Amino acid sequence: MSALLRPSSGPVKTVQRPVLVAVSGGRDSVVLLHHLLQQGSSPLVVCHFNHRLRGRASGRDAQFVRRMAKQLGLPLELETADVAAFARRHKLSLETAARQLRHEFLARCARRHRTRQVYLGHHANDQAETLLANLCRGCSLRGAGAMRIKSSLRVAGITLQLHRPLLHWSRAKIDAFIAGQKLRFCEDASNAEPMARRNRLRHEVLPLLDGIFAREVATQLSRFAAQAARDEDCLEALAADLLRSLIHADGSLDARGLAAADPALGSRALAMWFKQRRVPDIGTVEIEAALAMLAPDAAARLNLPGGLALRRKARRLWIEPPKRLTVAGRRMATGG
Repeated sequence: MSALLRPSSGPVKTVQRPVLVAVSGGRDSVVLLHHLLQQGSSPLVVCHFNHRLRGRASGRDAQFVRRMAKQLGLPLELETADVAAFARRHKLSLETAARQLRHEFLARCARRHRTRQVYLGHHANDQAETLLANLCRGCSLRGAGAMRIKSSLRVAGITLQLHRPLLHWSRAKIDAFIAGQKLRFCEDASNAEPMARRNRLRHEVLPLLDGIFAREVATQLSRFAAQAARDEDCLEALAADLLRSLIHADGSLDARGLAAADPALGSRALAMWFKQRRVPDIGTVEIEAALAMLAPDAAARLNLPGGLALRRKARRLWIEPPKRLTVAGRRMATGG
């Protein structure tokens, strides 16, 4: 009998890829880890990043996570970095620097364990804080969607698949899980500092709203964010279909068709087109100005970031590259 036709000697075993679990040692990440253990779906790898922002307390958190991983029989990835020094060196905020280094750490862990799956402990209160912060900054519907239960993150050359299974869990449910399982965790003292904007949302704004409405509003805000994300996904898909119908072979855009489209779809299609044409730093202001160009008596040229320009002629829109200066022009510009 041919080897290709020989019957199998037994069932084929499928190898389960591990998943990474970001564990700070705080109550949320401890609940996440034990919740995933109860599900028993895939091998778990505990990942802890020590930011060195809280002196000895940061070291105690790292030791706590190390002991917990050992007690649970789980592999541990642990790294330490001076986030404050990195922030000063690269002129970043502490929050931005910490996020960047943490993401790069998770990317290294993903490569070592040949996985792309990362689980994070964000819950409904985190979602509510993100939504409120985004709204106060003047976000679009996409920003109102805040965090997603599943999303992707491109970092250090790989795409991580992020999972937030606790995103709709209320603070009360988190606390009930802790009490029911008799779990120990580390209390992050920086969470109580009133200076951080996010902490003020957590400790001042949300409790005030809870009192006004006599209910835990984080759950309602989280539900709204999920609905906004769902609607945004639908609009994005419709806008992509619209763009395909408007774009010409040379990359220019059908101005008349864009003007006839519903603004909710037209603005998204236009933003997608700008992204395809690699126009940098496009925001709401540029999108609205470009839509205003579609009026018959509007200007036929709009300056864009990066020295580019948007032009309208013969019922088409196209991107005009920066004009090259003549030799004389370069001399005048440089004072030569």
